[in-house]
Amino acid sequence: MLVMKILVKALFLLLGGLVLATTQAEAQQISIGGGVGYGSKAENANVQVNFYYRLSSLPMRIGADGSYSIPDKSSFSGGETRRDLVDGNLNLHLMAIDTDLFSMYSITGLNMTYNRLKTDFDDGSSISASDTFYGFNIGVGTELEIGKGRWFGEAKYLIREDSDESEFVVGAGMRIRI
Repeated sequence: MLVMKILVKALFLLLGGLVLATTQAEAQQISIGGGVGYGSKAENANVQVNFYYRLSSLPMRIGADGSYSIPDKSSFSGGETRRDLVDGNLNLHLMAIDTDLFSMYSITGLNMTYNRLKTDFDDGSSISASDTFYGFNIGVGTELEIGKGRWFGEAKYLIREDSDESEFVVGAGMRIRI
């Protein structure tokens, strides 16, 4: 487990440095966007943001995305429990099809997930526990040009160090080129 945490952190730094070190970005090669999704572990909708840079000499994009699951709340006799889930990914998209109208790509990347569980009791006291999980993701995605941006749809599986925390995630939204 410790080796996986160190490996994932090192790869996060390496990919992050690669993105920051790219200084000759052309306007049409950078895209930002957002959307909504659903994760099988959170069993709740989430909101997403993403940033991608198209490598001009290779059929690839590198970038990052993040999501925040709408808090899952449950009441019980004597209080309420709330679960917050935040995901961050550094991704590589290998472009199988990449035209002005339509793109299809595979997704692979690194994942970091923060999970917090907080229980508030009616007497005013509370307890909280949190974990951070590291792992990898693999999936597929597609984009369709609509004139003002590109609609995207993605499906990926997050393989986390704690196999009980692994999950299937789908998302859809829009990206614009800047």
